[in-house]
Amino acid sequence: MTSPESVHQPTPGTGETTEESPKGDTALIVGVIRRRPKALADIFERYSGDVHAQALRSAGPDLATAVVRQVFDELWQSPQMYETGSGSLRAHLLHRTLVWARDGRGPPDGERDIRSLEPIPDLSVILAPLSPHQREAIVLARRTGYTYREVAAVLDRSESVVKRDIRQGLTRLYEQMTATRNDEN
Repeated sequence: MTSPESVHQPTPGTGETTEESPKGDTALIVGVIRRRPKALADIFERYSGDVHAQALRSAGPDLATAVVRQVFDELWQSPQMYETGSGSLRAHLLHRTLVWARDGRGPPDGERDIRSLEPIPDLSVILAPLSPHQREAIVLARRTGYTYREVAAVLDRSESVVKRDIRQGLTRLYEQMTATRNDEN
């Protein structure tokens, strides 16, 4: 039997995760939806270092703290913006950091914000055959219109890895759609 002390725990703010992180994130989001401040505090402890680092890179030192505050305030006010099947909570928070950092005030006029997009009912089923990295990169790129470079920055991956994940994922989705059409005929 493994003791809790011997199980590796991620270091907050490093982007390091464990297999259990997504399930833990879902429980924390449910806690935020139920207006439990402890859940938000736990999310802040887990991801504030990553969000702050992204804010420093994107908005600079003068606005970084304000951007971080806005990202977590937005999560508290609108936790439903995060869709559990569309990528990690970390990626969502880093995306929102980029949005808020663009001009220090939030989404510029005319920008497509993920809040304005209609949810796709069976998205998790459609994307199920993809690897988590492919799914996360494709969903982020599609919903935001970000370039490979911007997706790479949000996901903290190299641009070439993001390109590969998106291309391979889209190829897999195309093959799945083609096979489904052939089965229907």
